[in-house]
Amino acid sequence: MFKSVFSRMLFTYLVIVLLTTLVLGFLVGQLFRDQYYNERVDDMVREAEETNNIIAERYYDGSDRASALSELQVIARKYDAYIWVIDSHGILRVNDPLDGERWAENTEFNLQDTLSDVIESGNIIRTTGFFGDAFGVEVMTIGRPLYIEGRVEGAIYIHTMLDDIQQSVLKIYENVFSSAVIALLVALVLVSWSARRFTEPLSRMNEAAQRYAKGDFTERVPVRTKDEIGTLSKTFNTMANELESLENLRRSFVANASHEMKAPLAAMRGFLEAMLDGSIPKEEHPEYMQIVLDETKRLTNLVGNLLDLSKIESGSVPLHKTVFDLNELTARTLLTFEGRIDEKAINVNVQFKNDYCYVNADADMITQVLRNLLDNAIKFTPQGGTITVWTYCGKKKAYVAVKDTGCGIPAEDLENVWTRFFKVEKAHTPGSEGTGLGLSIVRKIIEQHDSKIYVTSKVGKGTNFCFELPLSNKRPKRPGRQEETAAEAGPEKAHRETAKKEEPKKDKH
Repeated sequence: MFKSVFSRMLFTYLVIVLLTTLVLGFLVGQLFRDQYYNERVDDMVREAEETNNIIAERYYDGSDRASALSELQVIARKYDAYIWVIDSHGILRVNDPLDGERWAENTEFNLQDTLSDVIESGNIIRTTGFFGDAFGVEVMTIGRPLYIEGRVEGAIYIHTMLDDIQQSVLKIYENVFSSAVIALLVALVLVSWSARRFTEPLSRMNEAAQRYAKGDFTERVPVRTKDEIGTLSKTFNTMANELESLENLRRSFVANASHEMKAPLAAMRGFLEAMLDGSIPKEEHPEYMQIVLDETKRLTNLVGNLLDLSKIESGSVPLHKTVFDLNELTARTLLTFEGRIDEKAINVNVQFKNDYCYVNADADMITQVLRNLLDNAIKFTPQGGTITVWTYCGKKKAYVAVKDTGCGIPAEDLENVWTRFFKVEKAHTPGSEGTGLGLSIVRKIIEQHDSKIYVTSKVGKGTNFCFELPLSNKRPKRPGRQEETAAEAGPEKAHRETAKKEEPKKDKH
């Protein structure tokens, strides 16, 4: 019956409003009823006392009896009452002359029991019912002793029909019911509007989720409130943006990976088919086999980088943090590129601002970061250019910069250098170097260390990469004297090696 959140909310709220209104109406009606009854009883008790005074002071005086009867009739008319005054002379009955037919009495009714109760006890009685069998309808009766000159001479009874009181109470209940109906109609409008406002974003989210399941991530949920639903809508839209970004990244990744693999595979296949069908002479086979081998290495590097990036992003490669000297690690990593540096006659400028720079990080991963940055710097630095490697220890962070004097990166491409397979050079030829994954891996590694990496560049002047690492308050255990000398010689050794390379090339500075 109630399959939607809207219908369930609407039904629940309306039932709550209806029950609350009815319960409150019943309680208010009971309160008014009790108050009305109590006020009527109090009024009739006062009128019974006034009746006693009229009877005692004027009725027994024959000359003023007509005036007394007239006043008693006024009292009877005021409360639609029937007054009995009983004494040794009999019963005086007084009611409204215009309404006398309503009070049909049972002539066989015996007053002696009730009369004796009032006279003997000397108390005021309050009863409801048929007053024995005196009347055919329910009445409320107030009875009190009749005092004449301080003596009890009889009793006074004032009867009023309960149906009049019940009609008044019924009016109260009718007003309460009318108010409940009006409240229910108003609640229907307000609750319907509120429930619709609450469930509409949920419906939009459901529709958007169904479109996301089909691969369409363009749908967004409008944010119209600042409450939990508005927050949920914002979060849902953020999730949609992330999903869209991931989907675009996946498509781009598949396209780029396919392109990067397709080119070398096509080249390798072409060379191998040419060698098999004799298009390439046998004496030239070694040369082309070397090309095929180089393309195989390139594919191996590509697959290895993809696996490394996937492991880092998935978090399956845990950090093994240790305390080490960043200057020493930088110097040792730089020395591994000595052959390529000499081949291009590159000048290396090493600047360690501090003798020692102890950081808390994963040494192997930071080595991979340095290798990728140095590899790029050497790759894009022209023959005889300069590479500057710089470290500095701040208050809480250590900083490493690798700067080259290459062609630089256009400003519009700076934000894309961290994107997988992105290459500043637009031509993706089989012979082009690099996979376009190195800087993506670098950024992920630095982010795993809760740190940042920055890039600045000017076209024609070079590029500068700078990353940060957390400093360590502790220092590693001091090794033996011989090992300590070798370890502490890292920066100086790098300087000496740089000086060695620079001495025969002074004309190039």
